Amino acid sequence: MDEGREVFDALVAVLDKYRTPGSLSKTAIEPFIDGVLTGCTEYLANNKRSNQHASRWLDLVRWTISQWPFVVVEAKDDNDRFPLLSVFRTLESRWPTEMRRMLYQGIMPSFIDVLKKGTLGDFCWLHFEVVRELEGDIQGNKAGPDQQLPTPMECAIGDQEILDLCRAAVDRLGVWRAAGKMDERSGLDGRIVRRRNSEVDAQGVHFCPRQGYMRLNLPPLIDALANAGCSQAATDLRLFLRQA
Repeated sequence: MDEGREVFDALVAVLDKYRTPGSLSKTAIEPFIDGVLTGCTEYLANNKRSNQHASRWLDLVRWTISQWPFVVVEAKDDNDRFPLLSVFRTLESRWPTEMRRMLYQGIMPSFIDVLKKGTLGDFCWLHFEVVRELEGDIQGNKAGPDQQLPTPMECAIGDQEILDLCRAAVDRLGVWRAAGKMDERSGLDGRIVRRRNSEVDAQGVHFCPRQGYMRLNLPPLIDALANAGCSQAATDLRLFLRQA
């Protein structure tokens, strides 16, 4: 077994040791998860990646999101908290196309949990990273040390995953609206939320291989946006779908 593989296995073993409920205090769980994800990201960025690496990493990320102490409405602040940067840096690596699609399919239910439970910062950061993937503006498509641009990787997020993200985001807007947090007084900037969600909607249609599928399934979100108090975003989506 190579030394790098042993390092990765050791990181996963550390996580396995603390998977027992109650083994970590509430104050320790966040830095622990952040540290393990950062360590795995660094390893995978600098070593050869196998199917087994992908499977174990996916299992690790899903567990960390399931254990993260999200607070649905009454968060102390709106800053991003879950270490999404580490997750997306791994997703943006130059895995084979089918492997990246498998990873996104497997992680999507966990991303939806982030949209449903995370802070405003988590919400917007996830949208930001998804838009980068849809546009191909990801680390794996950047020039390497030799300044040569690699062959662009295909978008790894499928049509249904885009729709699921949009629906979950709009549902969260409704939760914030019902809680009275969709106004400036509460510290929740509705303009940022609406812009991020509109970007995913628009980019999803633009980059979706089956644009007709998206045009057929996105219209119900127009009423959902309006009901969540996002009338301008609803109007923008309606106009975009007419012009797409």
